[in-house]
Parts: sequence; structure tokens; C-alpha cells
Amino acid sequence: MNNAVPKKGDIGFLDFNPKSRVEQAGHRPCIILSPESFNYATGLAIVCPIRTRSGDWPFEVALPPRLNITGYILTDQLRSIDWRAKNFNKRDEAPEEVLESCLDLIHTFLP
Repeated sequence: MNNAVPKKGDIGFLDFNPKSRVEQAGHRPCIILSPESFNYATGLAIVCPIRTRSGDWPFEVALPPRLNITGYILTDQLRSIDWRAKNFNKRDEAPEEVLESCLDLIHTFLP
């Protein structure tokens, strides 16, 4: 298990269980959207799951193919997670333009 405090833009895997009816579940990739200072102080992180296939959903953000993890960030499925208990394991970092796209979409429904 990696105990390094995750930073905004980190991409990795964690356990999304338990879940509700429409949320992504299981051990899957995600992106960290909260800053390292928040993650350190609270032990929590704000994340969005990543799925492998596009659903042509208006709130998806595509990851560039050059990353270790590829797919589509589901910005409408924000979650606050205990990154230690959920065993966050960093694999890559998102480019700044991906983070900006995620936050822009989130601001459309959380202004």
C-alpha cells in the first residue's frame, strides 16, 4: 500500500465499494481533484471514477492515450473517499488541460 498523500491530478486505482445503484463500483481507476493540503489535513480526497469506454455522456473528460491509464473521467460522479482505507495507488498524473476540463464541467452543475 502506498501512503503518499495524493495530489490534485494524480490518477490511480482505489476500491469504490460500497456504491449506490448508479455509481461505478469495484477496484477501478480514478482522478484526484482535491489539493494535497486538503487530502493531508482530512485523510479524504475528492475523486471522480474513470471508465474505459465512452458513453457519449456530456460530463465525460477523455484522458490522453499517452498516459498509463486511459479512459473517460466521469465528472458527475464526484466522491469524497478515505484514500488510505480505499488503498489509493497512484499510477500517473493528468495533464493540466484535463484537470481544467474536469473542473469546468463540474462548475456547470456545482457553480
